[in-house]
Amino acid sequence: MKGVAQIFAKEMKVFSRNSHSLLLSVIVLLFLFISLFLSIKEYEVIYNDKQDAHIKARHQWINQGEKNPHAAGHSGTVLFKPVFPLYIFDNGLSAYLGEWVQLETHTQHEVEKRSINESTFPARSGIFNPGFILQYLFPLFIIFLSYGAVSNEREQGTWRLLKSQYVSNYAIVMGKYLAVVVQMLLVILPVWVITGLIVSQMPGFKSSFIYDLAILFVAYFVVYLTLIALSISVSSLSKTSAYALGSLIGFILFTAFALPRISVAFSELIYPTPSNYEMLINFDKAQNNRYVLGYKGFDHFTTVYQTIQKKLMDEQNIKNPDSLTLNPFGFAIEATEEEAQKIYDKTYGEITEAFRKQEQAQKWIGIASPFSSLRFFSMALCKTGHAEYKSFVSQAENYRRDMMRTLNMDIAYHSLDNGYDIKSRTKRGNDYKQGKTLWERIPEFSYHPLPLKTVVKESAGDIMVLLLWLLSSLTFMFITTNKML
Repeated sequence: MKGVAQIFAKEMKVFSRNSHSLLLSVIVLLFLFISLFLSIKEYEVIYNDKQDAHIKARHQWINQGEKNPHAAGHSGTVLFKPVFPLYIFDNGLSAYLGEWVQLETHTQHEVEKRSINESTFPARSGIFNPGFILQYLFPLFIIFLSYGAVSNEREQGTWRLLKSQYVSNYAIVMGKYLAVVVQMLLVILPVWVITGLIVSQMPGFKSSFIYDLAILFVAYFVVYLTLIALSISVSSLSKTSAYALGSLIGFILFTAFALPRISVAFSELIYPTPSNYEMLINFDKAQNNRYVLGYKGFDHFTTVYQTIQKKLMDEQNIKNPDSLTLNPFGFAIEATEEEAQKIYDKTYGEITEAFRKQEQAQKWIGIASPFSSLRFFSMALCKTGHAEYKSFVSQAENYRRDMMRTLNMDIAYHSLDNGYDIKSRTKRGNDYKQGKTLWERIPEFSYHPLPLKTVVKESAGDIMVLLLWLLSSLTFMFITTNKML
């Protein structure tokens, strides 16, 4: 242990006196804080825009005036996918996935994208955020700190000097390993602490996000520990520092940059995603009607209406449909709405399954890279990954279904009491209108992000890969240490 402390103290002294290392540390910190500043500005713009749009959409729904509830269902409203404070750290797939969805009766719309032309400058910064720098650029900084850990000692002729002081190979390597870890922490810890303080003061903050950020730090720390161990191992095996540096940069370029893109292309090749045109064809096949999306057509609706009308007449033991106290039109609209839901569940389920298989294929290929698993886990914790997107789609669709059910049941239970002429149903019931009282009965949409427990459970594979890489890299480091002269 004494030898480890001596080597550690020596390495820290060398680091403090190395102007190149200090300058690079300052540059990395500067990049991180600039990216953090830009991400904060981007978040504020997006958050405020979505909040304003949400308030306006709700106000428009509540104050749409008097109209038939079914007509109100066709007018619908708009829901916006919220953003959360950890967006400033890693915006993940937000630039590629949808941002808002139109709610309408009979139809489950896709979540639409935000136009890049409508965004402000910070939003155009794209990948320039702390997550990108810490996933792709910071590893290069770690390599710079550790690539010559052992090879430099050989080139400078100081290795034998260290050995002559009765310091073991393990003490030398562990001292150097711990020194690089501390040097790395001196740069990254301030960023994490400041990010945590900023997140806690941002709009949309929830106390649970601090736990997300803490676990995210542990994940990054595990990857950096892995990379340091690999760097020292390569340095131990390399005859020159230049060879070690080239090998490590090649490793980063392949595992952090090339492999994720290869995995995406391969997953899309083996599990292709249906196009919008193919989706429409699938809808037509499921409904056997190419003109009416949502249910099988007006002839079918008439059949459903007549069936429900007869059932209500039998239940109320009446012969004349004009004597009904409940409106079969509302029940028929709801019945065909539920039929449409089954069709949409099947069609969108196939798309969701394709995305799930693509992601699984990417994760299997990503086992060859710790950065791939880190990327998926980071997006999940920052609420910017595909799982969070699917959760929004699911909650938005459930809200739409509850909304339409409320409107349809109002027609079913109350329209006849308000003078609705059952025989004029083909005129879309324009003589029955409702107003603000009904619109306010539909609660305001509130999205609930995936809880940490769910995120960790769904990311169990990524966590295992990260831990396996750490264990393997440390084992490899000690094996190479044992073989050093």
